[in-house]
Amino acid sequence: MSFTLPQQVKHLIEASHHVLICFRPDGGGDSLGTSMALKLFLEEKGEHADVVSTHFKCPTHLAFIPKTDSVKGSINNLHNYIIKANVKETGIDQLAYDIKNGELSIFISPQKGTFQQDDFTFTHIPYRYDLIFVIDTPDLQSLGEIYTQNSELFFDTPVISIDNDPSNEHFGHINLIELTATSSAEVLYHMIQELDEHAFNKDIATCLLTGIVAETKSFKTPHVSPHTLSVAARLVEMGAKREDIVEQLYRTRSLPTLKLWGRALAHLENDAALGLVWTSVTRDDFTHSGTAEEHLPAIIDDLISNTPEAKVSAVFYECPGNDGRVCALVSSEKQFDAKLLTKPFAPQGTKNQVRLEFMGKPLHEVRDLVVNNIKKLLAD
Repeated sequence: MSFTLPQQVKHLIEASHHVLICFRPDGGGDSLGTSMALKLFLEEKGEHADVVSTHFKCPTHLAFIPKTDSVKGSINNLHNYIIKANVKETGIDQLAYDIKNGELSIFISPQKGTFQQDDFTFTHIPYRYDLIFVIDTPDLQSLGEIYTQNSELFFDTPVISIDNDPSNEHFGHINLIELTATSSAEVLYHMIQELDEHAFNKDIATCLLTGIVAETKSFKTPHVSPHTLSVAARLVEMGAKREDIVEQLYRTRSLPTLKLWGRALAHLENDAALGLVWTSVTRDDFTHSGTAEEHLPAIIDDLISNTPEAKVSAVFYECPGNDGRVCALVSSEKQFDAKLLTKPFAPQGTKNQVRLEFMGKPLHEVRDLVVNNIKKLLAD
């Protein structure tokens, strides 16, 4: 008899010793909340688990999520290397090492006799991770450097993909993809419910509810279903801190973020007939407000929350620093596909939010180029 997907997941978890959980670098509250909920669940089951996202830096408004300080920005120590010495005939009298000029020297003194060159071998043990979960990510390339610099790990290790996005490429060996779910957090809720309904605690519930609230803009998106509301109510019963989540995501804004929001409002433009809203942020705007690129997702959230007629929202910005990059964050409601709307510009992200990057073009030119392309497609 064949196993169901939850049974397959349970078997892989029980057989694993160290789990890697990863998500795309442009992931938001759903990516982070779901990943931390999974880490807490696995640790509750006695597993070791690491959460990694390329160049991760926790956004201020998501820092309340439990254990975010444990998320790493790269995969380190993937292998342990072993130098073996055959000491059956010689024994060991002294063992020491020294590092000088970037070289490691190991000094071994035998108790008797001498060592031969073939008494020594060099090898490495298998990968530290024996199971990988990829959260809220449409394809492996979207993981960035943690995939491109460790691609063999992903080829040689079982991968479980958890997502709710139809653009997911089903790259996992097991794919938990629920198109009717509002978020990856809702998908993970169902998985935990199947595997061990008694494993939920208040921190896991808070992480999952954060993912759902973030992805649905506090239950304002059109794809919220009665089942989603039922899941959210159940999570609150389990101890999820609903008021804290809403406060941190939507009611609490630092002074620098408010300053950046004011500058973004000053540049706000829209096409009401097409449901398109966009704004621009210059390098000077970042400098004068004391903010950085990490503050921009909050601007997108506020644009969507405060302009309900907007079907597609975009923020164009000059990247802090002087490398000449101009980028854009484009978000769309479920009935539109941000990837298709920005296809000529090599978008990175998901159907609902993408990031664009341009080199050598001024901000106004990038803005006009992308906005005109989106207008044309929305008008068709």
